[in-house]
Amino acid sequence: MKIKKAFVLAAGIGSRLKELTEKKPKCLIEVNNKPILLYQLEKLRDFGISQVCINLHHHAEQVMAYVNNQKNLGVELVYSYEEHLLDTGGALKKAAWFFDAEPFLVVNADILTGINFNSLYEAYNHTTVAVLATSNRKEESRLSLNASLELIGLQKCLEPYPQETKAYCGLALYSSEIVERAKAKKSEVFSIKDIWLQLVDQKKIIKTVAMPEECYWFDIGTKETLEAAKIYFNNKTQLL
Repeated sequence: MKIKKAFVLAAGIGSRLKELTEKKPKCLIEVNNKPILLYQLEKLRDFGISQVCINLHHHAEQVMAYVNNQKNLGVELVYSYEEHLLDTGGALKKAAWFFDAEPFLVVNADILTGINFNSLYEAYNHTTVAVLATSNRKEESRLSLNASLELIGLQKCLEPYPQETKAYCGLALYSSEIVERAKAKKSEVFSIKDIWLQLVDQKKIIKTVAMPEECYWFDIGTKETLEAAKIYFNNKTQLL
C-alpha cells in the first residue's frame, strides 16, 4: 500500500499573528524566505504523495496564485474553497469528492515538523481507522490514551499533565471511514475531534505515534513561535 493523497488544512485566518495576516494568508508567511506551505508540500512530495487538496478561505486567491506558480513541485494540486470556515471536520466533509477508498494524510498547513511520515504509515493496518501524531508539548487540550497508545478520549488539563495524555501535533493518517463519517454528519461546521470521539465510542481503533523528543515541531500560530522557527531554520542552514 502506498499513500498517494494528502489534505492540507490552510483555510485559517491566523488572528493571533495580527497584522502579519491582515493582507496575507497565514500559510504564506515565510520562514527563512520560504512560505510555510511550501515546506509542507515539499515534505509531502518527498514522502511520495502525488495528489494534494488544499482547503482555502482567507486570501484564497493569493494561495492559489502562489502554488500555481510553483512549476516544479511534482504533485497534482486541487483546492476546496470555503465561503465560511467549516472547522477541521467540516473541511473534510466539503472536500470528500477528493478522497477514494485508500488511506490519506491530513496535515495542518501552519506546522513545521521533522517527524517522519513513515512512522504513521508503519502504525497503520486494516484494523485501524486513524493514526495521530502526538507529543509531550505544552497543550491544555490532551488526547487520553490507553496502555497500547490508542485514543480513548479527550480532556483538558493543566500541568503537570497526566502521564497517559499527549498533545495532538496537527498530522494524521486517516482511513476512508473517517470521510464517510464526516459525510454523514448533518452539520456543515464541526471539528474532526467529533468524529474521533464517535469512533472511540464504537470501539474503533485510533492509534497514536509519539514524535521523537529530538524532532523539531513549530506551530506558526503566534509571533513568538514564528521567531523561534526562524531561528531554528537559520541555525540549521548555517550548519549545512
